This record gives sequence, structure tokens and C-alpha cells, in this order.
Amino acid sequence: MTIATDSSTTVDIAPGERLYVPREVVIAVDSGRAIDEASSTTESNRENAVDGTVVSTSSNAILLDDDADLVVGKTGIVRSLNFELNSAVFILGSNSFLDNAGEISGSWGVFAMHLDDSIVVNSGLMSGDASRTNTSGLYLDGVDVQVRNSGEISGGVGVYLDDAADVTLRNTGEITGFTGAGVNAAGGAVSTATYSIVDC
Repeated sequence: MTIATDSSTTVDIAPGERLYVPREVVIAVDSGRAIDEASSTTESNRENAVDGTVVSTSSNAILLDDDADLVVGKTGIVRSLNFELNSAVFILGSNSFLDNAGEISGSWGVFAMHLDDSIVVNSGLMSGDASRTNTSGLYLDGVDVQVRNSGEISGGVGVYLDDAADVTLRNTGEITGFTGAGVNAAGGAVSTATYSIVDC
């Protein structure tokens, strides 16, 4: 499914359906999620791509489940307007792939739970609320996850690993914690990790 015109209502995507938000197209909602995956027991969506703008002022901007692929291009913007306890991208499931070259920002930039056997690549910006100690650009709960950052990940904590194990974090960009650590592995372990922490 390609969104051809601006929308102020939630876009529901069915399992297995592909979604594309082209450059210059805006999906902005005041109530609920901007893009929401329909509940199903079958495999999740594949090959979702955003080159335009996706915004929610009251919830997570994008919600995806297992086996989700999301690519945010250089012109892509995904935002939750710092509404407490919400993230720009919320992924709930394993075997997923996220590649961000644009901007993902909210109270949490990306909030990923049970993200086992998955890959996160960031060459753009993942940003969480810098004024809170419990928010991050990337929150990760999962096992056997590859994270590669050549862009910027920032928030109260840059990357928060909660109940995460066998996470490989390779960083050639910046990971910034404004009120806490650049990387907080309080709930898990980082193995074979090389990263730099930039504290401001």
C-alpha cells in the first residue's frame, strides 16, 4: 500500500501488507497511532518504508509486531511529540529489521521489546526526551541483537538495554546520554561491544 496523499487518520496495515510513505506525504494524527499494525496471529508486515513524515501527538507514531521490516529514509521523519510513555517507533516482536537514515524522535525514539534475533541500523538520528533519566533514543529488550550506529542516538540515556543479552553494539557515531550514561546495560549484558559514550 502506498500512501499517496496527506492523512490525518490512522493507517491500519494488515499482516503481510507492505506500506510506503513517499517523500512530501504527511501522516499526522491527534488521536492514537499514525500507523498501526492490525492484530493477527499470522506473520507481521514486511518491507515498510518511510520517506515522508509520520507523526502522532498522543501515542506511538508507528506500532509493528513480529517479523517487521522498517526502513526510514534520509528524508523520513517519524515523531511522537514527547507525549509521556510513548515512542516514535514501537516494535513488539522478534526477527525484525530497522534501518534509520532519517529522524526518529519522541519520549523514546525507538522502543523495542522482545526483539530477539533482530538487527537495528542507524545512520540518522534516534532521539529520546533529554530531560528524563528513564527515556532513550533506543530502548532494547531482546536476545541476539545486532546494533550498528554511525549516526546519533541520544536521550536521557542514549541506548538502554533492559533484559537484553548477546547484544552486539558497534558504534562509529555518537551515543549521548544527557542525564545518564550513553549506554546503560542495567538490565542486560553487552557482548563483543565497541562503543563510545559522549556525555554532555
